[in-house]
Amino acid sequence: MKVTLNKNNKDIFTKISVASGLDYQDLKILSALTEDPRASYADLSEKIGLSRDVIKYRINKLIEKGVIEGFQLTINPLKIGLNSLKILNISISNYEKSFLKEFSEHLNSSPYTVDFKQTMGNFDFSVTVISENDSNLSSIINEIKSKFKSSIKDIQIINVIENE
Repeated sequence: MKVTLNKNNKDIFTKISVASGLDYQDLKILSALTEDPRASYADLSEKIGLSRDVIKYRINKLIEKGVIEGFQLTINPLKIGLNSLKILNISISNYEKSFLKEFSEHLNSSPYTVDFKQTMGNFDFSVTVISENDSNLSSIINEIKSKFKSSIKDIQIINVIENE
C-alpha cells in the first residue's frame, strides 16, 4: 500500500504516530520511501531535513520494529513474456489442517503464484497467478485440480484487465 504524507493528511498521520509509537519524522521517512524506495540516505536527508546518519538510524529502527518489511523488486510480467494475470477463486469441500498446509506450500512454491490469500465468503482462497497464455493457465489449473482433486469444489477464474 502506498501512503504519502502531506499537509492534507498530517492530522491523520499524527494520530497514527501516537497509536503506533512512530513520530512525525518516521512518518516523513516512510512517506518519502513510498514515493522512491531507492532513494539514497543523502536524498532522504535533503528531502526531510535530517542528517544521513539519523536517516540511516531511523530506517534501521523501522526495519527492526517490523514497520518496514523490506525493499521489494517489482517486475512487469508483460515484459518477460507472462501476458496473462488472473485471479483464481477456489472453493474447498473437504477442509482439513493437513490440506491447508500442503495446499499453501504448493501454491507458494509455484513460480506462477503472485499472491495467495485465505478468504471468507463464497470462496475459501484467492490466488493471483501469472501465465504465458490461456494454455499455460489451463495447465496451472489442471495441476491444482489433479493434486487436490478430493478437496477442490470449484475454481472461478477472474480476468484482471488492468494492473497498476
